[in-house]
Amino acid sequence: MVLKKTLKYFSILFIFIFFLYPATFSFPEEDINFNIEFAKKAINDGFYDIAEEKLNVLLVKALPEGADAEIHMLLGRVYYGKTMYAKALQQFNIVLDREYVNKDYADDAIYWTGEVYFKEGDYKAAISSYQSLIDKYPVSRYNSYARYSKAWCYEKLGELESAVDVFRETAKLFPESELAVNARYKAAEILYRAGKYDLSEKELIGFIKDYPLNEKIFEAYYLLGNSLYRNNKFNEAIANLSKSIQAVGDNPWEQDAEYKIAEAYISLKDYDSGLSCLNQLLKEGSLPIELKAAVFLKQSEVFELKGDTENVILSYKRVINELPSGKYTEDAYNALAEFLYGKGRPEETIEVADKALSLFPNGQYSDNLRYNLAWSYLKVKDEESALKQFDNVIDFAKDETMLVNSLCARGDILMYRGEYEKAIKSYDKVLSEYSDNLLASYAQYQVAINLKKMSRFDASILAFRALLVNFPKSNLEDEALYQLGVLYSEKGDFSSAVEQFDRILNEYFFSSLIDSALLQKGNCLYNSEKYKEAVIVYKKVNDSARSSALKENALYYLGWAYFRLGMEKEALSIFEGLVSSVNKESSLAPGIKLWFGEYYYSKGDFEKARIYFEEISSSKAVSDFSAEGAYWLGWVYYDMGDIEKSRNQFNSVIEKYADSLWAPQSILSIGDIFKKESQNESAIEYYKKLIEKYPLSPVTKIANNRLAIIYKEQEKYDLAVEYFKIALTNENIAGNAQIQFDIAECFEKLKMEDKAVEEYLNVGYKYPAGDFWDKRAQYKCARIFENRGDINKAFGIYEKLAQEKGFEADYAKEKMKWRSTQAPADK
Repeated sequence: MVLKKTLKYFSILFIFIFFLYPATFSFPEEDINFNIEFAKKAINDGFYDIAEEKLNVLLVKALPEGADAEIHMLLGRVYYGKTMYAKALQQFNIVLDREYVNKDYADDAIYWTGEVYFKEGDYKAAISSYQSLIDKYPVSRYNSYARYSKAWCYEKLGELESAVDVFRETAKLFPESELAVNARYKAAEILYRAGKYDLSEKELIGFIKDYPLNEKIFEAYYLLGNSLYRNNKFNEAIANLSKSIQAVGDNPWEQDAEYKIAEAYISLKDYDSGLSCLNQLLKEGSLPIELKAAVFLKQSEVFELKGDTENVILSYKRVINELPSGKYTEDAYNALAEFLYGKGRPEETIEVADKALSLFPNGQYSDNLRYNLAWSYLKVKDEESALKQFDNVIDFAKDETMLVNSLCARGDILMYRGEYEKAIKSYDKVLSEYSDNLLASYAQYQVAINLKKMSRFDASILAFRALLVNFPKSNLEDEALYQLGVLYSEKGDFSSAVEQFDRILNEYFFSSLIDSALLQKGNCLYNSEKYKEAVIVYKKVNDSARSSALKENALYYLGWAYFRLGMEKEALSIFEGLVSSVNKESSLAPGIKLWFGEYYYSKGDFEKARIYFEEISSSKAVSDFSAEGAYWLGWVYYDMGDIEKSRNQFNSVIEKYADSLWAPQSILSIGDIFKKESQNESAIEYYKKLIEKYPLSPVTKIANNRLAIIYKEQEKYDLAVEYFKIALTNENIAGNAQIQFDIAECFEKLKMEDKAVEEYLNVGYKYPAGDFWDKRAQYKCARIFENRGDINKAFGIYEKLAQEKGFEADYAKEKMKWRSTQAPADK
């Protein structure tokens, strides 16, 4: 019973195994081939699951030797189609790794391995597989495909030259292959996309010649037209682009080609044909919105070229009003704001920019819109709003040029408002954070100008000098030198001023400041009392200056120089000529009256001088001339004997012309009048008032000297030395030599003989131009040494003095003569 049951069990198991696993038994070869062919067709049709099922069934059958290689190959294709790349590689590797008798499928496996790597984005591994096939199986049916795919890999890797070379090579080696056309086209397309339009042009011309009837011919015409357009061959571009739109059906490049044709006509300055093409495009109902916007924007460009302002504005507004909001909307707003600002229509610019910023507060052009908005507000004199917008640009802009421009503009606004400290902070930010920017030298220049406006002359000089050192190639170098010259002039340092003007004259031959610098040099020489040299310069300006105003000024100052030289006939001739030639409204007219006033004043004709000075000072127009006329009127009253009226007149200048150079001069004059009347305490009061009120005025140095002289007369030598030292400058002039002598004399009076000798010697050492005071100082030193019994030192000085002329020389000669009669001194 048990045996019977066991036999029954095995019979059932045998039947089950037989039907479940039929492959363990023989399978007709015709059926195998049928199923393989079936799987191939299923794979080609994309029925991968059915193909997979058939192939897996075949694998468990008893197959002829080597037949399973093709099945594994096909399974790899199935998994490749199902994007199961790891399983696909596994199947291809089976084909390559096993020792099959039939090796026919090795090249298939290598190729498809490359395709898997390509799909996975491992382009270097793919290239390795393709190259392996090319090297090992040069006659494989996959050879052309491997080369073609290899070129694609190079393109994906960004190795465009290699990609082009391999595509060309593929077409050359396999001219009859279906890939040849695509390979040639791809080579041209890559060159076009790489921006190598001269090469893409050449490639496409060859492609069209060799394959005139291929399916890509119209695309080729399109790319060729674009390449020709990029190469500025606009007529040829139009011809090829026109051919590209002759293709049957709807083609993706057609509308773009029509747009490019319009651009080509515009580039040829055939604006009407360009506009006609653009209008034709707008009639196409299927025109994409982006292209429609581009057409409107291009129309704006053409209308601007034609000078049709209103149609420019209309075209931009069509983008804004007729199309859904998009990137092009922002483009149109920004372009319209730029256009309106450029046309000098700031009110409309403000309206457009404000609207754009409300719609796109953080948009692509928000910084540019704010920038134009700021300048527009400035144009309509709304400085507060302009500052606000410039501040927004400064806070948010990423573009350095725009940011630096805004900082400088902000500084300029604040400077013109008189807020110099705030202005300097704006310029300083440029210098500290953007020192390499082109506007950094401008910022440095403006810092110096602001300091000058604040009457901080020394700081301004340092700032201008910093520009010359730190920005040696700045286009503001000549301007900086000119300003330095003016500053030194205002400080009374005329020799340093002349140095700056000479640099402009000798180094900046093409500067627009050449003539002005020459005139300023003449003025410095005049103010240094070098009238003869000034005459030469003024004549040169009058002969060579391009500006008639400068010529007139030079002639005016030439008259003054003649007057100072005592050449009254020449001076009178010039001023009489100027009276008849100069317009009464000219800025020189009061200066000419001033000369006549001074001329009669110098002649002692105070009544005539008074008439001229009163006429100038009573003028409604407040100027330096009216201030100077009022000042000289004070001295006319003094010389006419009306001291009270004189003082009142000077006080009137101080009050009415407080910012002019004649205000401190008037305070000094009141002090001088008190001193002339021996009212030293009142004189001291005014001199100190001048020092306190105008500490930076050159006249203050004179006040310090006047105070020192009074204190010296009062035998307050310590105080005198203190004020003399303040009055002293480094300029090598006789006036400084005299002050140095007074300092030495004060120390001598204080019985500080060693210090006195040192200071006397400094007269000649520091101020050799003061020859008179140098000789007196040497004489004083010799007397001190003689009184102290230091005869050798004393006579060493006398010997030197004896070579000179004058009282000191005569005294020294007498001393030397006396000594020669004495017994020789012991060694």
